This record gives sequence, structure tokens and C-alpha cells, in this order.
Amino acid sequence: MLKTIIIDDEKHATERIERALQKTCQSQVEIIAIFNSSVEALKALPTLRPDLLFLDVQMPIITGFELLKILNGQLNASVIFVSGYQEYAIKAFQFNATDYILKPDLQGIAQAVQRIIDHRQIYEQPLPLSALIDQVIHIPISLKHEIHLVAVDQIMYCIANNTVTNIYLDNKKVLETTENLGKLAERLNIYHSEQFFRIHNSYIVQRKFIESIQKGENVEVKMRNNYHLKSGKTEKRGFSALDLLQRITLSI
Repeated sequence: MLKTIIIDDEKHATERIERALQKTCQSQVEIIAIFNSSVEALKALPTLRPDLLFLDVQMPIITGFELLKILNGQLNASVIFVSGYQEYAIKAFQFNATDYILKPDLQGIAQAVQRIIDHRQIYEQPLPLSALIDQVIHIPISLKHEIHLVAVDQIMYCIANNTVTNIYLDNKKVLETTENLGKLAERLNIYHSEQFFRIHNSYIVQRKFIESIQKGENVEVKMRNNYHLKSGKTEKRGFSALDLLQRITLSI
């Protein structure tokens, strides 16, 4: 059972988290303390030694990020940030957060706790983000109700569809995000600049999932799941379909 502490300056928020845990994870977590002041939490945390911390971002005097900076490794706990703002998600993972859950609905809270438990059963230690990326790089993807960690090497291709981007994974799941394809391409290229290709204004493909490439006026790429994607005659960055074909095949 995970010894758990909830920290949020709003009482109704801590009560909502507590109810959600009692409803979905009662046999998995033991709530040992609840703080509506980050200052009071800072005083108590080193002696309470929690396994799991639910932490708000925006709090008076000391924010959630500042709290972790001050403790600077004194906690041997997994951290789940709970916030009403999506824009802090990437920074949260830079602070080795295990998960990032949006208020007020708290969807995904049970799954987040289960991921921590599963990891502890295997490794007998907390689950920081650094443990997740030892073998596989994960990036946060903003979905409708939660921030989801996605293994970069499982992304087969991405398709822009009006105001959303659909991300097709190797496990047959499809994730829908409001992040536009251009922004997503920039983030993917930070990690795997030679793996992902923008073959069309609306498509990104990962080369290891390419089954075959059909030559012609337009390059047609057949993916491993038998899905076919066609490039435009000229990709927006200025190289031709033939250039694109050469880039992909040379890097394989």
C-alpha cells in the first residue's frame, strides 16, 4: 500500500482527490496526510516519508515546482501533479513527475496509481520519469482529459485532421490531441531527428514502421499496418517527392 500525501491550497481540491482515491484506489493507497499549505507540507514531508505525492502546481508562497526544488532529492516518492492548467505539463515531467492529471475531473487517477504500483512490484523503487526513459523515450501528449506519456518509438504515424492530430501507435491505439502537427513534429525531431519524416503537410511517418515505398510523381508510403499515405508533389519545406524518397531510404 502506498503511503500518500495530498498537497493543494484549495480544500475542495484535496477533498476531491481524496474521494477519487477512496473510490478507485482504496486498497492501494493510504492517505497519511493532507496539506492545504505548501509551507506546512515542506516542514512535514522529510519526516513523513511518503511513497506517493499528489501535488498542485500553483500555490501561494511556494509553488509545487519550488517545493520539489527546495527538497532537492530528500523525497524518495513518486510525484503526480494535479493541476487545472495544461501548460505546466511539460515542465512537470522535467521535474521527474510520474504523471500529470487535470482538475477538476481527475480522469486517469486510478491508472496513474496502478502504473506506480506495477513499477514498484518490478523494481521495488519509485517511478520517476528518468526510470521511464532509461530504455525508451516518452513524451507528454495532451489529450482531452489528461496528459498521456507516449513512447516515441511506438508512434507509427500522425495525421492532421481539421483541428486535431491523430497519433497512431504500434499497439493499434489511436490518440487524439489538439496539438497541431507542426508543433508535434518539432517535439518528435528533438528526440529522433532521423526517424520521423513530414511526407505531407498532413502526415508524419516514423521510418522503422515503413513497409514499402512506391515511386512515382508522388511517393506512396505503405505502413506496417497496411495503411497507405501519399506525399504531396512538393513538401512544404521545398524538396520534391524524389528527394523525400532518397532521404527516407538513405536513413533506413
